Amino acid sequence: MNHVMRVAVLLIAGASVLSAQSKWDGTWKLNQDKSEKPEFTMTYAPAGEGAMKFSNGTDSYTFKTDGSEVDTGDGSLDKFTKVDDRHIQHTWTQTHQRRGEEKLTVSED
Repeated sequence: MNHVMRVAVLLIAGASVLSAQSKWDGTWKLNQDKSEKPEFTMTYAPAGEGAMKFSNGTDSYTFKTDGSEVDTGDGSLDKFTKVDDRHIQHTWTQTHQRRGEEKLTVSED
């Protein structure tokens, strides 16, 4: 009985962690005061197995924040690496040459 109780508690605790929303989940508008990019709105959503889905009305792709490469569909191979809960380091290459990098930051609220 005690073993069954411990397993149930672990399952409930695990389900709570897995269902917790990321600070990135939702629709975001780029802060023009802090960016050199043109104004646009983007959406991040959980995609299962630790992945996130990005879309902005034109582009859409799924990525993990573990530094693995993802083809974003525009001829670019991108890497997203989680720095902490609010920051992701993003780098991209085309034809095996590094083309850029940026640090993505989600607001505190």
